[in-house]
Amino acid sequence: MKIPPLFHFELKALSARLTLLSAMASLLVVLVAPVHADMQVTFMGNNGVLLSAGGKKVLVDALQLHNNSFWTRLSSPDLQDLVRGIAPFDNIAYALATHNHPDHYARGAVGTFLANNPDAKFLGPPQVLSSLGPHSQALNIAPAFQTESIQFGEPGIEIEVFHMEHFDQFGNDFSGVQDFTYLITMGGLSLLHLGDVDYINENFENFDFPSRQIDAVVLPTFNTLLTEANKQVILNQINPRHIIAAHLRAGSLPQEEANVRALYPYATIFTQALDSITLKPVPEPNTLILCAAASFLLASGKRGRHIFASATHPR
Repeated sequence: MKIPPLFHFELKALSARLTLLSAMASLLVVLVAPVHADMQVTFMGNNGVLLSAGGKKVLVDALQLHNNSFWTRLSSPDLQDLVRGIAPFDNIAYALATHNHPDHYARGAVGTFLANNPDAKFLGPPQVLSSLGPHSQALNIAPAFQTESIQFGEPGIEIEVFHMEHFDQFGNDFSGVQDFTYLITMGGLSLLHLGDVDYINENFENFDFPSRQIDAVVLPTFNTLLTEANKQVILNQINPRHIIAAHLRAGSLPQEEANVRALYPYATIFTQALDSITLKPVPEPNTLILCAAASFLLASGKRGRHIFASATHPR
């Protein structure tokens, strides 16, 4: 049977439309799908962590030289490798300090680290920078107390800085200590490092952290910080996907760990230096819905039909 020329034309037109739709769908999937990578969080003693994702590295509260047996710490050989920039502590882009206490920051360790890592940048509160002295690798960033945040970074690393109130412990008044909190996003994953934050609503309520869908938070967890009221502040004001407990007392780790586990049963608890956890990206529904819409377009092949896909990000 001879096929009419008009039918040939319609087949060619339909084939052209399908080819175009396929190319458009592939392009849209590439444009919408974010680039994700696992984030490895390595414990560096006390409240320090090393974050690694997508070939990028950020250090928080790990450049300390304290010999206080009250807190956990890196071994001397590991600390020497850290300040010298020897693998796996090489190619660190940013070293951050939350505040000017010796179990979080040491001027000598920071100075040696920066000298051995000339491409690295350092940031801490004004009290930390004043202790360090003028330095070309130091960043002068100081958000207003409890009301402002400041963002900086580079491709693959986004850091948002907040100035929050330090907690009081063991009868000490730390109200005059400048404490920075850092929200670090790498490879599509976000981690909030609280430093020695006081668990009060005023520290968090201006920043709408729950809407940011934070993947993990590093909490100081010892002594009177472990209360149901403090837990509710974390859940209500941050609502993280995962809790990482740090800053435990070295002399009573089994009891400290049990205390944390009773309050946060599903938390990761860092007790030994160089322990680590790998955070995995949550699948993005946008791409899945877009692929389904594209498949529907390709299957239907109907003229004049336009489909717009949107999605939320359920937790």
